[in-house]
Formats: sequence, structure tokens, C-alpha cells
Amino acid sequence: MKRISQAFFALAATSLGLVSLPATANAFTIRYAPEYTDSQFESLISSGDYREEFVVQSQIGNNAVQGENPWSGQKELHIFDAVYSNNSAPFSRSLPDVASSDYGFTSGQAVDFMLQVTGSQVTYTVGNQVLTSSSFTAPFTDLFLRTRADNGSMLISDLRLNNQSINALESNSSEPLKYITIGGLTGDFTLTGKSTMTFTQAPFAQATRGARVAYQIKAGRLTDSARKTIFGQTPSSSVPEPSAIAALLVTGGFVAAFHKKKKVVNE
Repeated sequence: MKRISQAFFALAATSLGLVSLPATANAFTIRYAPEYTDSQFESLISSGDYREEFVVQSQIGNNAVQGENPWSGQKELHIFDAVYSNNSAPFSRSLPDVASSDYGFTSGQAVDFMLQVTGSQVTYTVGNQVLTSSSFTAPFTDLFLRTRADNGSMLISDLRLNNQSINALESNSSEPLKYITIGGLTGDFTLTGKSTMTFTQAPFAQATRGARVAYQIKAGRLTDSARKTIFGQTPSSSVPEPSAIAALLVTGGFVAAFHKKKKVVNE
């Protein structure tokens, strides 16, 4: 009986240890917001309800000219730093480029991408290109995913944030702008997906050059009140992880078995 008790308490201690691990960034809230506009997003910033820290972007850039490059400087991949004037009028916001790269997108072809955040280190991988920067201020608790397609289409699909699935997001000429908002992230996170750009591949195709077919992932911090307004609640970071729940179930089972065993022995 003594050995059984010792084994039970050792298992219980291990299980409780799993429960006491800090919650990871899986406790977040997702809202598909097709009605959201750039004006609404900008008003969040100008009112002080959202502090944008960085933006990663993939755009059509120079790809519309099939290898020709009449528009110098039109790179396809970017990490931007969000810089502001003070809050006094007139409010102004700029996105200085801290890292960028060319990328040869092909119309209609899906390309893997990954955004990894570890502390203040940001790594943005598209296909075989990797951009990094650590010039931002963590934490990054709230994300805005944005697609734009003035002509053609922009699709981001197979989205997974810390291995949790997120709905695909697509813009086209009839619905040129779409948003998904994600609130209440805690700690490091990884967002993966595929991007598919559809555009006119013709020399000097003005309709699809630059950022006219593009997606952005904007990272920063909402105020608690703004988060509650957007999501209808303040997302909690205290949701138990599946491993913790499993540990509680295992411990509960052993408690029941132990008491049953003890009752039989006493009888």
C-alpha cells in the first residue's frame, strides 16, 4: 500500500506540474472582418487604440513585367517599421523599410510563407527568401491580416497560428480589401500559410504592379477597450492547454482507482 501511495503522489505531482506551466500564445481570439476598411484601421492608430509595431508585406512588385524592370525599387518582400508623429494634429504615419528582397512570384502559383516572432526578433520567410529584424518593441499581442487586389486576386490560405487553423482570406476586383483580426496573443508565435497572387503578366501592366496585389500582416497592441469593442470580449490568456487538461483527467482517474483499491483492502 505504501508503494502504491508513493507512486500515486509522484504521478500527481508530475501532472500538477504540467497544469502550472505558463499559458502559451494559443489563447487568442480570431475575427473574420470582411467589412473592415483601411480608414477604420487608421482611426484605431490615430485615436491611440492600436500601437502598430511592424508590418510584413508581400506584393506583386515588378512581377507584372515578366522579368523586365521599368520600375526600379519595386521589391516584392518587406518588413516595415511603423513610425508615427506625436499624437497632436496633424497625425502622420509612415512605414520605413527595414528589410526587403526581390521575389519572382508567378501568377496563380501558391507560395509558402512563415512569420516567426521570438521576443523582439521577427523572421519573415517567403519561399526561399528570409528577412529578419529585431528593431521592434515586444510584446505583439494583436494582429491584422490584410489582403488587397485592385486587379486580379490575392489569396492567403492554409493559415495556421501556433498550429491553430484560421480561415482563408481573399481579395479580388469586386471585393478589393479584406481583413482578419486576431487579439490577445501572449508570448512568441508562428503564423504559416500559402499566398497565391493572380495578376496580368504583360509588359508595363500598370493595373497589377506595385502593391495593387498584396497582403500584409500588421503586428502591435490594442488597448483593452478597443480589443473588447472589436471582439466583443477581452481575450483571456488563461485558457488551459490540452496537455494540462489531459493531466487533470489522468490524475483524477488515478485518484478514483486509488480510493477504490483502498476500500477493497479495508473490507
